[in-house]
Amino acid sequence: MLLVACGPSDSRLELIESLPYSTAQTPPDLARQWNDEALKSIGSRIEPRRYTGGQEATRCDLLAADPTDRNKVSEGVAISEMNPRRAIRACLAAVSEDRFEPRHRYQLARAYGAAGELDRALPLLKQLSDENYTAAKEALGQIYVQRGRALGLSNLSPAMRLLEDAASNGSVQAKLLYGQLLMQGAGGEPNAAEGLRWMQEAAADG
Repeated sequence: MLLVACGPSDSRLELIESLPYSTAQTPPDLARQWNDEALKSIGSRIEPRRYTGGQEATRCDLLAADPTDRNKVSEGVAISEMNPRRAIRACLAAVSEDRFEPRHRYQLARAYGAAGELDRALPLLKQLSDENYTAAKEALGQIYVQRGRALGLSNLSPAMRLLEDAASNGSVQAKLLYGQLLMQGAGGEPNAAEGLRWMQEAAADG
C-alpha cells in the first residue's frame, strides 16, 4: 500500500486512523457515506462502467459489486441501493469459497461500509491496498479525506498518496478527487495546473 511510504512517524496518518471507527462515535453518517460523499464533494457523478465480459457473477457480485470497479463482473450496486445484510452474507460465503479472490473481499468491505461497520471494512481495504487493488486504494483514500477533514487537517498527504496511485491506475473517481485536492493544496502547495490536468483526464475517461 502506498501509505507505507509515510512511515510510522507520520502524525497526519496517525490522527486520521485514530478517529473512532464505531458509527456512534464517527461524524454523522460518515460510515454510511464513505463512497457516495466523496463523489458529491467533487461536484460530479461518474457513469458506471458497463460490464461486457463473460465471467460468471456470484451472488456477492450481484449484491455488492462497485459500479465503477474495473474488475467487476456484474453491473454493480450503488451504496445507497445495497441491502447490506444480504450482501455481507453473500460475500462472506464467496470469500470462504476463495479467500484469494480480491474482488470478493473488496465487495465485502463495501457491504460492511454500507452497514456502518467501518471497523470491519477498513482492515479489508488496507489489505487490498497492499495488494494494489485500485478500487480499494480509491475507497481508502476517500475515507482518509473525510476523516482528515473531520479532524480539521489541512494537509491530507496520506490520502493524496493513495488517490494518486489509484488515479495512475485508471480510477476516474480518484482522478477527479485527486485533481481537486491538488488545486486546493491538500498535500502542500496548491498546484492548479496539475490538478486541472487530472480533472481533464477524468472527464475524457468518463
